[in-house]
Amino acid sequence: MRTNLNESVNQMLKNMGLETITEARMSRQAVREVVRDIIKILKRGEEGSFILPENPDEDFYSFNNYPVQFSVELHLVFNPNTLRFMTNGSYSLEDDVVEVKIIVNPNKLEGQLYEIIEELNNLIAHELEHGLQEYHGEFNLTRKKKEKKGKKYYMSPEELGAQIQGFRRVSKLQQTPFEDVVRKWFKDNREIHNMNQKDEEKVIQTILDYHEEKYG
Repeated sequence: MRTNLNESVNQMLKNMGLETITEARMSRQAVREVVRDIIKILKRGEEGSFILPENPDEDFYSFNNYPVQFSVELHLVFNPNTLRFMTNGSYSLEDDVVEVKIIVNPNKLEGQLYEIIEELNNLIAHELEHGLQEYHGEFNLTRKKKEKKGKKYYMSPEELGAQIQGFRRVSKLQQTPFEDVVRKWFKDNREIHNMNQKDEEKVIQTILDYHEEKYG
């Protein structure tokens, strides 16, 4: 059994409300529908910015089992010089907008599509978790604070909670052990998180410890 190296961090998470996170509160339907709509646009081969949902009769996504109405701003960049696609996302609390950016080589899109779908499931579940954190008042996400980077960013309570939801989504889709999903993401995205090996391992262990404590 893994020794818990982060008891103080886990206690902090509990004190700040992350113990309220349950598997049932994340809407699989919401994640699935948003990812499907993004992939439809990606397959059209159109570069640029898009507002989702594209249905002219609907300004927001609305789901019975997700309490927040939200929209998506999608930014697609085609770069024939990039070897592997890159994705990034953020959640705007002011207007409940999930912003998604994808940079991909159009000549490699077909071969990388499965991985892109995997990453989008992670990203959308992650960002919608931030929407739930705000809805339930678990964190003061609008508070002005110095931008965190590296280990401090990935180990902040709100980010740990969101990362766990994203990784759990991918783990279930692939029927792959949670730890394998986490380690693969940090390995594939070193250019993004920009942490040394020691800090990367500490973040990974913190995620694994909290997930084991919460979900077993």
